[in-house]
Amino acid sequence: METHKLSIVTVTLTDGSRWIDCEIFLPTGDRVSDVMNDERKFLPLRRDGKEFVIHKDQISFLTES
Repeated sequence: METHKLSIVTVTLTDGSRWIDCEIFLPTGDRVSDVMNDERKFLPLRRDGKEFVIHKDQISFLTES
């Protein structure tokens, strides 16, 4: 049984940089907005095959592609 789904997002950070086509794994049934508003302070992302953990306070805008 699958417990996570992959979503492709564009992330705009507070410094103005944009990360395009990042992968984020969401718990099945959750939306990106659910993950952004949950109690976790960090968001794991994959970009260009590398994994990153970004503090949510550093994200100014996030959209699903």
